[in-house]
Amino acid sequence: APAEEEAPAEEEAPAEEEAPAEEEAPAEESDEKKDES
Repeated sequence: APAEEEAPAEEEAPAEEEAPAEEEAPAEESDEKKDES
């Protein structure tokens, strides 16, 4: 059963690690905090 060892889908999934959308989206957090303030 090499399927598990050959499963690069999970290891090759940099989309989650490369997801800068959430980390690069400080505008949303800043705007929300500023609006509440």
